Amino acid sequence: MKALFGSQWKIPKEWGIVSLKDVTSDWRGGAPFEPEDFTAEGFPVLHKGSIHRRGRIVIDAKKKTFTTQEYAQSHQKSVIDNTYMAATLRDLVPSGPSIGLMADLSESPSDKYILAQGAYGFQLDASRLKPAYLVLLSNYEPFREYLKRYCVGSTQIHIRTPVFQELKIPLPPIAQQKRIAAILDKAEELRGLRRQALGALNAIAQSIFLEMFGDPATNPKGWDKGFLGDIAIFVGGGTPKRERPEYFEGSICWATSKDMKNEFLDDTQEYITPQAIEQSATNLVPIGTILIVVKSKILAHSLPVAITRVPTCFGQDIKGIKISERCTVAFVVTALRHSKRWLLERARGINTEGLTLDHLKAFPLMLPPISLQQEFARRVEAIEQLKTTHRESLTQLNALFASLQHRAFRGDL
Repeated sequence: MKALFGSQWKIPKEWGIVSLKDVTSDWRGGAPFEPEDFTAEGFPVLHKGSIHRRGRIVIDAKKKTFTTQEYAQSHQKSVIDNTYMAATLRDLVPSGPSIGLMADLSESPSDKYILAQGAYGFQLDASRLKPAYLVLLSNYEPFREYLKRYCVGSTQIHIRTPVFQELKIPLPPIAQQKRIAAILDKAEELRGLRRQALGALNAIAQSIFLEMFGDPATNPKGWDKGFLGDIAIFVGGGTPKRERPEYFEGSICWATSKDMKNEFLDDTQEYITPQAIEQSATNLVPIGTILIVVKSKILAHSLPVAITRVPTCFGQDIKGIKISERCTVAFVVTALRHSKRWLLERARGINTEGLTLDHLKAFPLMLPPISLQQEFARRVEAIEQLKTTHRESLTQLNALFASLQHRAFRGDL
């Protein structure tokens, strides 16, 4: 094994360092599922993608995340109950955002699961290691970087079970483990409240939209009707040549679908030069332009839409939408988000879902008076100011949580 986890820090004398196999037992792997073995209801399946950050188990009832009782009965070696822990040892994403995450099934939605490939279950020696402490450790970035050193594969990154079991972890006394879990859980609770507040504010904007304008699908207030193509100009994107690295050494924001995670876009992962714009199909759009992802795997379930807060260029997986004076940006964006299913149902593609320019132009819109749209925009802006305050607070809480984590696993709490 490479350098022990924790060896770069001064761990208190009363702490130990152990292998995971020293404090676990009865490891169970996934059953050999075929696509036809999954059902819409029945015995719950624990997929590798079911284990989320903070030890959450998420079973999507809208998907076939179940199997028959008969299949579970015939694969008992892959069945676990809520006395087990679970871990993800395989990830379809090369960066491995979920690999190594662990969960305590005692608080999961179901009493029993059958494991799918990539998910593993094990019993924990609770007399030496508390589940909450191990879950928190699996979310700790230095530990995650440590375990990724032993991952293999490219398109489907994974860590072999024997290697995972040999990973070294810091082992404080039980009382210290409980204290670490209590402090970090409290900090996480505060972060959760801020996230809930942001979610509630998002819901308020949708409620105001429905109150003022009604449901776009039925148009109960009888507004004039039109299409997005009637009130918008569409701008395409492009990618500067990657073989010209100097094109990506500028200061102009260049967005891809990876940057489209929030309601507003005020920064990007990459920046380009004016020469890159001249020599590619990308375009620079001003502040207040709507950006919408038109080609991405996530279009099967989500429609990323953002408003630019800085002049921005973007790749070919995004379209820019400039709104005419007949509508406000806030109204159109909220309409797109509210009626996203209309567009998502039209996305097509073999490996990557895609929307065409014709799809966007044909998006149906109510066209209420501009004065009413402007009143809605003022209300949305007031909500955005509140959201900004909450986001700043969440950023501070995230920094506090990271600091507490670092101190906790060094024994400084």
